[in-house]
Amino acid sequence: MIPYSESLNLMEQKITEAVQQKKGFVYGLEHELVYTAGLKTAPEHILQTINFVKTRRGGSITVHNPGQLILYTVLPLGEINNNLERYIRVLEVCIMNVLSSYGITSFQHDEHTGVWTKRGKIAFIGISAKKGAIYHGAALNVNNDLNDYKPILSCGLDLPITRMIDEPELNTTYLSLSEISKMWFDTYEKIMQQEF
Repeated sequence: MIPYSESLNLMEQKITEAVQQKKGFVYGLEHELVYTAGLKTAPEHILQTINFVKTRRGGSITVHNPGQLILYTVLPLGEINNNLERYIRVLEVCIMNVLSSYGITSFQHDEHTGVWTKRGKIAFIGISAKKGAIYHGAALNVNNDLNDYKPILSCGLDLPITRMIDEPELNTTYLSLSEISKMWFDTYEKIMQQEF
């Protein structure tokens, strides 16, 4: 659990090292309640008066809050062959694999980034490029408070939002963010080696 501002500093500090040494950094974090507005945030995406942080990542406004797993990566653009769209799809597949291991069926959306279940959107993705690297990443709703989404249209979409703990196929009553992040790291490493 670290403040959102600290996570930005953490990623920014690793950009030069990632590019020069041709290696990536991966983080599994959790934030206190914060609204972050990406580059595609429009005024109509904010439904109530709230404080938010402007950020350089793609996408619109979204929320981070306790119980949501934040998966950040810092990676040289060359390591993904400068293919941001493909990289986003890899992040989605990694999350889908983790959800599947918990018995949760999920899917990608043809028109929107993120991961979805029949109940709604469960994971959100926004990345940015800077100085030859990509950074930011994904957020997975695990057992966070979904009421925090009410003041916004997350990602600019007026669609249902869900979390792992509410999915009917979930095959456990205990969810550990650290366990889920470890599972995601392992999946990410394996799929990145296959895809790039």
